[in-house]
Amino acid sequence: LLVLCPASLKHSWAAEIEKFLPAIPAKSIYVLSGFNDVAFQTRKDIQVVVATYSLLQTRSAVAQLLLGNEMNFRCIIADESHNLKQKNSQRSKIALPILQKARRLLLLSGTPALAKPVELWLQLHALAPDLFGSYNNYTKQYCDAKRKFGRWDVSGLSNAHELHSKLKQVMVRRLKCDVLHELPAKQRMVVPVTTIN
Repeated sequence: LLVLCPASLKHSWAAEIEKFLPAIPAKSIYVLSGFNDVAFQTRKDIQVVVATYSLLQTRSAVAQLLLGNEMNFRCIIADESHNLKQKNSQRSKIALPILQKARRLLLLSGTPALAKPVELWLQLHALAPDLFGSYNNYTKQYCDAKRKFGRWDVSGLSNAHELHSKLKQVMVRRLKCDVLHELPAKQRMVVPVTTIN
């Protein structure tokens, strides 16, 4: 298992895996610590690798290893997957082939995808490339692509009903009202602050 997540969540993922999957020993969970931390490659006891999106850079030995043919994960979880919304970013260009090599892929995000359909393309292409097609076809079909000032403007929305129908095939969308009863009660806390003159 490879878990990709923001740096602030890497230790939380390791702790949650230990908590909910006690059959996986703590020593079998490897949390990457930097660009050159590839020691997990030679260890036979590693079952879970936790990496951060910040490691997906061309100068990173970790990224080069993950891109290589010898690293094929059975399952990849990309937490806060909205971090992969810009198809031309270095992070996304490195992440896409890694995600596509997985036998099973799970993209998680609690951030509403309300802005623009174009921001979903990379994630959808990783999950179901045949269903959503190439970037050009996707933006023409669902992003109201128009030529403006010599460039393509893909910030719009078109064929929303068809897009939503296709999204239901790959996305589980839960609204706040659906999960509110599962969440703990809101806690409010007053924290006194003293000023220093």
